[in-house]
Amino acid sequence: MSSVARFPRDSAPFRKRAEKLLTTQDRGGGPVTEVQALRLLHELQIHQIELEMQNTELMETRERLATLLTEFTDLYNFAPVGYLTLDAGGIIRRANLMAATLLRVDRGRLSGRSLPRLLDPGSRKQFSEFLAAHFSGKGPGTCELALAPGAGAAWIRLEATFSASDQEGQVALIDISETREAHAFLKNHQEQLERLVSERTRDLEVRNTEYADLYNRAPCGYHSLDALGTILAINDTMLRMVGYTREEVVGRMNIRDLLDEVSCERFRVEFPAFLEAGFVRDVETNLKRRDGSVFPALVSADAKLDATGKLLCTLSTVVDNTLRKEAELKRRASHEELERQVLERTRLVRRLAVETTVAEERERRAIAHDLHDDLGQLLHMISHQLDMLGRTETSTERQPLLAQMKATLAKASRSVRSLTTQLSPPVLETLGLVSALLWLGEEMEQTYGLRVEIVDDGSPKPLSPNLSTFLFRAARELLINVAKHSGGKTAVLSAAIKERRLVIQVDDKGQGIEDLDLILRRTKGFGLRSIRERLLQLGGELSARRNPGDGWTVTLSLPVEAEDAREAP
Repeated sequence: MSSVARFPRDSAPFRKRAEKLLTTQDRGGGPVTEVQALRLLHELQIHQIELEMQNTELMETRERLATLLTEFTDLYNFAPVGYLTLDAGGIIRRANLMAATLLRVDRGRLSGRSLPRLLDPGSRKQFSEFLAAHFSGKGPGTCELALAPGAGAAWIRLEATFSASDQEGQVALIDISETREAHAFLKNHQEQLERLVSERTRDLEVRNTEYADLYNRAPCGYHSLDALGTILAINDTMLRMVGYTREEVVGRMNIRDLLDEVSCERFRVEFPAFLEAGFVRDVETNLKRRDGSVFPALVSADAKLDATGKLLCTLSTVVDNTLRKEAELKRRASHEELERQVLERTRLVRRLAVETTVAEERERRAIAHDLHDDLGQLLHMISHQLDMLGRTETSTERQPLLAQMKATLAKASRSVRSLTTQLSPPVLETLGLVSALLWLGEEMEQTYGLRVEIVDDGSPKPLSPNLSTFLFRAARELLINVAKHSGGKTAVLSAAIKERRLVIQVDDKGQGIEDLDLILRRTKGFGLRSIRERLLQLGGELSARRNPGDGWTVTLSLPVEAEDAREAP
């Protein structure tokens, strides 16, 4: 707040009286009396005090003005808006700190610079017109300009106050770069939105066409009814079902006109319940064609309601049930046939289970017999030989006993390997089916004197452990049959993948199998019969044929997908 100096109202009269008094003294008006001198002195002292008071007030006013000037200067210099003082030629006379920041020019070098040279060339003409119009008093109050590259801001807005009588004008600079970018972004976004709206409109038009096409060409019939059953809409599929045109049906026919007598009565009873529930599913009904023929159909419907719960229309689908009815009859016949086959198969499986149980029990007794009569006796002999070895005193006597023990241990080892072969060799779990078959060939030669050649096509045979065990036991059973019944001394065992099937063949050079059916009817041991039944469960087969020369070929074949052998024996 500014202060105004206050002066005494009677200071001027005192000055005039003093001047008059001095003039009188100078003119020789006579000496001043003491009383006059004292009065004059008194007046001068009062005047002096008044002058001192006035001086004090002037000093205080000056300090307040200095403070206000400092505040104004700070406000001017540190204002968040740039301020410039320009002359009529656009030369900068004064500038604050923000103006220097926006223009990116040192403030001390701004004075005397031409503002147009700090603008982008494309904005200089606009500024010149703006400046000329303002100094003529006819220009707009604002102007947006682009600054030259390298300035602190990309775009500024000028807010100026000029008049035709002024030699200088005051200009405010405001950074509008972000605003311009926002406007540009919004404009671009608006253009994108307009483009998207246009594209979406085209898409909606296309989809409406597609939906209309889908509605009319649907594989099932569609129709809509009002609360009285009048047909409001119907698609082409249902029109073809009943043989009418859309003009004959929509708004002119009631759904009862397309129902036979029984279905019409059912509709009369159940339609109110449908309106209350809001939907029905797969209701069997009979529809009438234009020619009077009747066909079965399945109807599903939903009620479309307004906000008050009043029915607007029904949305119904109709499926021609003729083929389904025929298929149902065929399915029933097929189901009865399947049940017959299942019963027959169940009897076969039960018989096979009994045979398998008997075979397993026989195998257990055979293994127990081998353990007792063979391996047990060998272990007893070893124990006896150890006792004799303990009673010998010289090395000469020990040598024959050690030789006998070595031979006995070899027999025991062969016995253990034989039992392992009957069950499942370790090589089957570690190296797979092909390696187990190679090991089986060596074992057959040592045990039965049958020399077996193993032939593998080299293709991968990833099998489950149970299926590998089953195929190994099946190959072993075939080779044992060759050794016991063919009379030959050689055989060929081959494994290959052919047309997505695993094929295992055993060829012998002996007299072969006289009667395959007779062999398959045997129940002793693992048996070819058990092999064939298990193969049938896996979708495979067992076959035998006589070779053009001598011998027979027995073939096991099953799909490679049949790897789930969890039920394998």
